[in-house]
Amino acid sequence: MDISVFGTMSGTGRSEIRTALRFLGLIDDEYTVTERFKELIATYGKPEWPNALGSVLDDAYGPILETVAVENDTLSKLHERFRSVGGLVQAVGVKKAVRFWMAAMHDAQRKVSPHFGAASTTVTASANGAPKAKTRPPAKPKAAAEVPLKDKSGTKSVPFLIPGKPAVHIVMPDDITLDEWAMVDSYLRAYIKLNKGGK
Repeated sequence: MDISVFGTMSGTGRSEIRTALRFLGLIDDEYTVTERFKELIATYGKPEWPNALGSVLDDAYGPILETVAVENDTLSKLHERFRSVGGLVQAVGVKKAVRFWMAAMHDAQRKVSPHFGAASTTVTASANGAPKAKTRPPAKPKAAAEVPLKDKSGTKSVPFLIPGKPAVHIVMPDDITLDEWAMVDSYLRAYIKLNKGGK
């Protein structure tokens, strides 16, 4: 996996996504995409996607959830298992690892305990579980043309304007294919869910 696929994403974000993908068996220790990842990406946007993703989750999280009743257990039991067994937890923390799993389970159309759902609103209140501090309204974002990025050879910076937020620039290879973009799209979705509690 070439670092260029992450564009301007922070080093922390890159590390977390790589850790998650390695935990799920989608890349190896050398950050090379596995055949399973290619097979999973091939189902993205198709009816087969939920089952394919569910199979990946079953294999990765099986050892963690073997003593958890996923459809009716408590949040404290879930946290306890993630904390004691989950290797992913060591990199991103219990709450973030659980949010990532819950978001993935939602995408896989898997049923989870209603007691877990209460965690998402509690956890996403802020990064550390405390109430969010009041902040000033965000400044009006500059137009994309006002914050140009210097393109490296063989790449192109594509700007996107999001109402009420700063402009987003995605740096991509000039010859990127639709299949490769689908893979990038899956990275970005995973990163956003990891940091926004699956919303």
